[in-house]
Amino acid sequence: VSTLSLVGEGTLKTTYAIFGDPWEGNTTTKVGIGVADPDTALEIFRDGTQLKLSYDSDSYATVAVAASSHTTLATGEQGNLTLDAAADIILDADGDQISMKHWSH
Repeated sequence: VSTLSLVGEGTLKTTYAIFGDPWEGNTTTKVGIGVADPDTALEIFRDGTQLKLSYDSDSYATVAVAASSHTTLATGEQGNLTLDAAADIILDADGDQISMKHWSH
């Protein structure tokens, strides 16, 4: 099994790592951004927003994970958040409480 390992510092002092050989169809390839030992296919380690998906400079969605695994999915501008599931949508709260909030402007 061939392995490509690349660990270094980018121009913005960003740590990145690639493990496995993506060009050989390796199903265990892992990419880490901000972490040198990714344990999933893609791991992003950063304080604050970890992922931003953009349509243009104003239209985007972000994902942020904070302390104690508190997670936020957010849209930019006035964007809707749509869950389009082919089957059920399951909300499973170990704390047995699911809150729906509506704020009027």
